[in-house]
Amino acid sequence: MSMVDNHIAFVNEQVAFQEKLVEQLKSFPAKQKFHKALLERFIALRNHLIEQGNISSPSLPSLPKQLRLSLTPTDLEGLPEELLKQLSISDGDKTDFAILNIIEEAGGIATLDQILIALFKKTGEIMKRQALTSRLYRIGQKDTKLIWSVPSKKGVYSNREISENEAAKLFGEEAGSA
Repeated sequence: MSMVDNHIAFVNEQVAFQEKLVEQLKSFPAKQKFHKALLERFIALRNHLIEQGNISSPSLPSLPKQLRLSLTPTDLEGLPEELLKQLSISDGDKTDFAILNIIEEAGGIATLDQILIALFKKTGEIMKRQALTSRLYRIGQKDTKLIWSVPSKKGVYSNREISENEAAKLFGEEAGSA
């Protein structure tokens, strides 16, 4: 592992730690604000290290694996139909998996409109906008954390967490001016 990889791994651990603190400090706004600022600085540092090291993506933090109770589409890939019939997968789960695949196929970021259209094309289902918004929120709250809202972009969702600075770069804006 190169020196840059080691630094990125360290920064990823700090990002994960600060994310947990921000979540835990919801009832202490001043402390939460401080740790949010640290989190943003660590994310910016990670992005800088990646850019400087010409690395295509950050290595994942080497944190202990958390207990996960829900399935993901990846868990089901390649399983025989006979086994799939034995699993307790609801129609709602199948819709969630379709939504996750739609976002993945869109390059990792999709708008509500894009998801609604693609969901109809894949499943024939016409989902109400509010129902989809609620479903996306619930998917994002699960222990697997597979969907995030894109900062400063209403109705835009991603299959990975994106910082405000990264969102500004992706959409050609200056940070904080969306």
